[in-house]
Amino acid sequence: MIHTSLRLLTLLALGSASATALADECTTSMLTTSKAVFSSVSTKTDAQGKHSQSRMTQMQSMQYVQTGDGQWHSIAMTLKELVDTTNDLVKTAKITCHREGSDSVNGVATTVYAAHVENEGSISDSRVWIASNHLLMRADLNIEDVKYSTLYDYTRVSAPANAKPIGSR
Repeated sequence: MIHTSLRLLTLLALGSASATALADECTTSMLTTSKAVFSSVSTKTDAQGKHSQSRMTQMQSMQYVQTGDGQWHSIAMTLKELVDTTNDLVKTAKITCHREGSDSVNGVATTVYAAHVENEGSISDSRVWIASNHLLMRADLNIEDVKYSTLYDYTRVSAPANAKPIGSR
Protein backbone atom coordinates (compact mmCIF):
# COMPACT_ATOMS: atom_id res chain seq x y z
CA MET A 1 0.00 0.00 0.00
CA ILE A 2 2.68 2.51 1.00
CA HIS A 3 4.89 1.35 -1.90
CA THR A 4 2.04 1.82 -4.41
CA SER A 5 1.29 5.31 -3.10
CA LEU A 6 4.96 6.25 -3.21
CA ARG A 7 5.28 5.04 -6.79
CA LEU A 8 2.24 7.05 -7.82
CA LEU A 9 3.50 10.18 -6.06
CA THR A 10 6.98 9.62 -7.50
CA LEU A 11 5.53 9.51 -11.00
CA LEU A 12 3.29 12.49 -10.48
CA ALA A 13 5.72 14.68 -8.56
CA LEU A 14 8.95 13.77 -10.29
CA GLY A 15 7.62 12.44 -13.55
CA SER A 16 5.11 15.18 -14.17
CA ALA A 17 7.99 17.46 -15.00
CA SER A 18 8.80 15.85 -18.35
CA ALA A 19 7.26 17.06 -21.58
CA THR A 20 7.58 17.55 -25.30
CA ALA A 21 8.78 21.13 -25.86
CA LEU A 22 10.36 21.34 -22.44
CA ALA A 23 11.71 17.80 -22.33
CA ASP A 24 15.32 18.74 -21.62
CA GLU A 25 14.61 21.08 -18.69
CA CYS A 26 11.82 18.99 -17.20
CA THR A 27 13.50 15.61 -17.64
CA THR A 28 16.69 17.01 -16.13
CA SER A 29 14.69 18.19 -13.12
CA MET A 30 12.95 14.85 -12.71
CA LEU A 31 16.20 12.90 -12.82
CA THR A 32 18.14 15.39 -10.68
CA THR A 33 15.49 15.24 -7.95
CA SER A 34 15.24 11.46 -8.00
CA LYS A 35 19.04 11.23 -7.54
CA ALA A 36 19.08 13.60 -4.55
CA VAL A 37 18.85 12.99 -0.83
CA PHE A 38 15.77 14.95 0.27
CA SER A 39 12.92 15.24 2.70
CA SER A 40 9.39 16.25 1.84
CA VAL A 41 6.19 17.22 3.58
CA SER A 42 2.92 16.48 1.77
CA THR A 43 -0.52 17.76 2.65
CA LYS A 44 -3.40 15.74 1.25
CA THR A 45 -6.86 17.31 0.94
CA ASP A 46 -9.68 14.91 0.14
CA ALA A 47 -12.94 15.69 -1.67
CA GLN A 48 -14.63 16.60 1.62
CA GLY A 49 -11.86 19.09 2.51
CA LYS A 50 -10.27 16.89 5.19
CA HIS A 51 -6.51 17.48 5.49
CA SER A 52 -3.82 14.97 6.42
CA GLN A 53 -0.07 15.35 6.36
CA SER A 54 2.74 12.90 5.67
CA ARG A 55 6.49 13.17 5.59
CA MET A 56 9.10 11.31 3.58
CA THR A 57 12.88 11.24 3.72
CA GLN A 58 14.98 9.70 0.94
CA MET A 59 18.53 8.82 1.95
CA GLN A 60 21.18 7.10 -0.21
CA SER A 61 19.95 3.57 0.53
CA MET A 62 16.75 3.93 2.54
CA GLN A 63 13.42 5.70 2.26
CA TYR A 64 11.47 6.72 5.36
CA VAL A 65 7.75 7.45 5.44
CA GLN A 66 5.83 8.92 8.37
CA THR A 67 2.25 7.71 8.58
CA GLY A 68 -0.74 9.57 9.99
CA ASP A 69 -0.17 8.17 13.48
CA GLY A 70 3.28 9.80 13.55
CA GLN A 71 5.18 6.50 13.23
CA TRP A 72 8.15 6.41 10.85
CA HIS A 73 8.59 3.36 8.61
CA SER A 74 11.69 2.43 6.63
CA ILE A 75 11.73 0.97 3.14
CA ALA A 76 14.92 -0.35 1.59
CA MET A 77 15.03 1.83 -1.54
CA THR A 78 18.26 3.21 -2.94
CA LEU A 79 18.47 6.37 -4.99
CA LYS A 80 19.26 4.19 -8.02
CA GLU A 81 16.05 2.22 -7.44
CA LEU A 82 14.11 5.49 -7.17
CA VAL A 83 15.58 6.65 -10.49
CA ASP A 84 14.79 3.28 -12.11
CA THR A 85 11.21 3.32 -10.74
CA THR A 86 10.69 6.86 -11.96
CA ASN A 87 12.05 6.01 -15.42
CA ASP A 88 9.85 2.90 -15.66
CA LEU A 89 6.72 4.82 -14.69
CA VAL A 90 7.43 7.70 -17.06
CA LYS A 91 7.76 5.25 -19.99
CA THR A 92 4.07 4.34 -19.68
CA ALA A 93 2.75 7.86 -19.12
CA LYS A 94 1.33 10.39 -21.57
CA ILE A 95 2.63 13.72 -20.32
CA THR A 96 2.13 17.29 -21.44
CA CYS A 97 3.94 20.15 -19.73
CA HIS A 98 4.26 23.88 -20.27
CA ARG A 99 6.01 26.75 -18.56
CA GLU A 100 3.75 29.08 -16.59
CA GLY A 101 6.19 31.61 -15.19
CA SER A 102 8.45 32.29 -12.24
CA ASP A 103 7.98 32.20 -8.48
CA SER A 104 9.93 31.44 -5.32
CA VAL A 105 9.66 28.66 -2.76
CA ASN A 106 11.18 29.27 0.67
CA GLY A 107 13.28 32.07 -0.80
CA VAL A 108 14.54 29.98 -3.75
CA ALA A 109 13.79 31.31 -7.24
CA THR A 110 11.91 28.77 -9.35
CA THR A 111 10.33 28.26 -12.74
CA VAL A 112 6.73 27.04 -12.58
CA TYR A 113 5.40 24.38 -14.96
CA ALA A 114 1.89 22.99 -15.41
CA ALA A 115 1.62 19.31 -16.27
CA HIS A 116 -1.10 16.87 -17.29
CA VAL A 117 -0.29 13.19 -16.77
CA GLU A 118 -2.23 10.12 -17.89
CA ASN A 119 -0.83 6.78 -16.74
CA GLU A 120 -2.48 3.37 -16.43
CA GLY A 121 -5.96 4.83 -15.91
CA SER A 122 -4.86 7.56 -13.52
CA ILE A 123 -5.17 11.19 -14.64
CA SER A 124 -3.60 14.10 -12.81
CA ASP A 125 -2.96 17.77 -13.27
CA SER A 126 -0.15 19.46 -11.41
CA ARG A 127 2.02 22.51 -11.01
CA VAL A 128 5.71 22.05 -10.22
CA TRP A 129 8.26 24.60 -9.02
CA ILE A 130 11.80 23.85 -10.26
CA ALA A 131 14.93 25.64 -8.99
CA SER A 132 17.80 26.71 -11.25
CA ASN A 133 19.83 23.71 -10.01
CA HIS A 134 17.03 21.53 -11.52
CA LEU A 135 15.69 20.35 -8.15
CA LEU A 136 11.97 20.13 -7.55
CA MET A 137 11.03 22.55 -4.76
CA ARG A 138 7.25 22.14 -4.68
CA ALA A 139 4.57 20.08 -6.41
CA ASP A 140 0.80 20.60 -6.27
CA LEU A 141 -1.07 17.59 -7.67
CA ASN A 142 -4.74 17.00 -8.38
CA ILE A 143 -5.73 13.37 -8.77
CA GLU A 144 -9.48 13.04 -9.29
CA ASP A 145 -10.97 14.78 -6.20
CA VAL A 146 -7.81 14.60 -4.07
CA LYS A 147 -5.20 17.35 -3.87
CA TYR A 148 -1.59 16.96 -2.72
CA SER A 149 0.79 19.81 -1.98
CA THR A 150 4.40 18.76 -1.39
CA LEU A 151 7.38 20.85 -0.31
CA TYR A 152 10.91 19.47 -0.81
CA ASP A 153 13.99 20.20 1.30
CA TYR A 154 17.55 19.24 0.34
CA THR A 155 19.44 20.94 3.18
CA ARG A 156 18.02 19.63 6.46
CA VAL A 157 17.87 15.92 5.71
CA SER A 158 18.49 13.20 8.28
CA ALA A 159 17.17 9.72 8.91
CA PRO A 160 14.41 9.66 11.53
CA ALA A 161 15.07 7.77 14.75
CA ASN A 162 13.06 4.65 15.63
CA ALA A 163 11.75 3.92 12.13
CA LYS A 164 10.17 0.47 11.84
CA PRO A 165 10.98 -1.56 8.74
CA ILE A 166 7.89 -2.15 6.59
CA GLY A 167 6.33 -5.44 7.66
CA SER A 168 7.54 -5.32 11.28
CA ARG A 169 5.29 -4.69 14.25
